[in-house]
Amino acid sequence: LLLSHISLATIPVLIIGILLIQTTRKSIETSVADGNFEVAKRASNEISLYIEQAQNIVSQVADIMGMLDTTPIERQRLIDNVVVRHEQFRELAVLDLDGQELFCTRLATHSTPHNRDGLDLPQAKAVSKSPVFISEDRLPTVRMTVPIHRFNQVTGYVTADVNLKDMWDLVDSVQIGGDNESGFGNAYVVSGNGRLIAHPQRERVYGQEDLSDTPVGKAITAAVSNTVLYNSSDGEQLAAFVTIEPLGWHVVIEQPTAEAFIRSREAKVEVTVLMICSAVAASLIGVFFARKIAHPVSELVRGANLFGKGELTHSIEVPGHGELTMLAEEFNHMARQLLEKERQLQRAERLATLSKFASILSHEI
Repeated sequence: LLLSHISLATIPVLIIGILLIQTTRKSIETSVADGNFEVAKRASNEISLYIEQAQNIVSQVADIMGMLDTTPIERQRLIDNVVVRHEQFRELAVLDLDGQELFCTRLATHSTPHNRDGLDLPQAKAVSKSPVFISEDRLPTVRMTVPIHRFNQVTGYVTADVNLKDMWDLVDSVQIGGDNESGFGNAYVVSGNGRLIAHPQRERVYGQEDLSDTPVGKAITAAVSNTVLYNSSDGEQLAAFVTIEPLGWHVVIEQPTAEAFIRSREAKVEVTVLMICSAVAASLIGVFFARKIAHPVSELVRGANLFGKGELTHSIEVPGHGELTMLAEEFNHMARQLLEKERQLQRAERLATLSKFASILSHEI
């Protein structure tokens, strides 16, 4: 009876606790992954706006060059002012149709103009962008080229080297969580071909590290999900990534699962403790009710044994108003009836003895 009560009390608690642990863990892990994805999305939007702003400025310079009849000095002054006013531009140049420099913000350009070999010269109004490269000042740079249109004809090009220092600053500023033991999450940017173009560890960017064969790179290529779990030399990692449109770059938020899912482990411990306490409490309640049932039964058994030994004056005490109390009262009533019958029998035996003694005495007289 005790085992059945404990089982009925604890098994449901254990089942509910296990289901609650699984549900809580899944919910927290999904919430963390979605949160990291939102961080990556915001970083992607900021980088996209930064590039779009630079592109708009270059397009405006090209439009001015095409619409206004300006002197060479005015054109030189125009591009110089743009570089001075906008820190994201390392260099701005005006090219002819063959890619030969006409004007440039580089100091030595006026005396030594040169041809931009290998530069993608677009014919439409679209802006061409080069792959990200590391400039002489050790910053990631992208080169934008916009055609100059005059009377619907391409008359030249404006090309600008845009440094991505702000992108590096943004990547450095992203830190998710943070713990000396479990580490913290950070951000990095991967180009369309899998090359690392922004990372808190600058050496990896300078070395043009290729991530295309890593779990993150494969997940980005497959694009079946915006999050991926994988094992690295630093332990299990959670990575969330977002594509920067229309550049084709990818912002990745990477965080050790030891830090990302710490709340899940804490919740698991809390639910486990709650489950154990509930099971213990349920077991104690089961023990209480089992004893409450077993004690009256034991009293009935002991009373029946005493009655069997002839101790009919014994009274079975079972408190309460339940069926066992009624049974105890019936046992006591039966014992009283047996005791009365026994007394009547003894009285009858005494009368029979006196009658026999009287007959013998009368005969002797």
